Amino acid sequence: MDDSAPVIDGDLLDALLGHLVPADEHGPDAATIGLPAFVRARLAGVRRAVASTYASGLRDLDARTRETFGIGFAEASAAQRDVILADVERAEAELPPWERPAAFLETVLGDVRQGMFGDPAYGGNRGGAGWDLIGYPDPRRVWTERDQRLDVVVIPLSPRAARPPAARPVAARPVADRPVADRPVADARPGGAR
Repeated sequence: MDDSAPVIDGDLLDALLGHLVPADEHGPDAATIGLPAFVRARLAGVRRAVASTYASGLRDLDARTRETFGIGFAEASAAQRDVILADVERAEAELPPWERPAAFLETVLGDVRQGMFGDPAYGGNRGGAGWDLIGYPDPRRVWTERDQRLDVVVIPLSPRAARPPAARPVAARPVADRPVADRPVADARPGGAR
């Protein structure tokens, strides 16, 4: 990292990510999934341009917490952190539209989503934990006709297949209940739909 790169408080970053992705009955916490390492690597690489957003946003988060509760964000309880994050979210919502893409919390949440649900090859989603959370069966190069049926549960190809998914498969809806774009298209030929 060069000398001009902003200094990001690692303890604050870990506290924020740990609060956004806590361990619960649905899955592991941010550290277990690899989110802190994923975010740090991206801020040192492809997301270097938003490192200053992180640095100033974390400082602001800590200052707001100290002003409101007399302790830093890393030391605050989950309820206190919720209060501060809701305050930041309200403040960012009041920004003019052209400033919102640079908003701190929205930037962090975008990186959390990528680290939770992206390909584990990029450093986040360790062990496919994010995919387990949503019942995603792993990427495949080839999908069989059977895999594409709505009433079939797709079995993952990876070693994770031995673990039951955290989420249940979504039940197929009758054609009439599906959005128009998902309905079968009527075939002009005699005999039916394709």
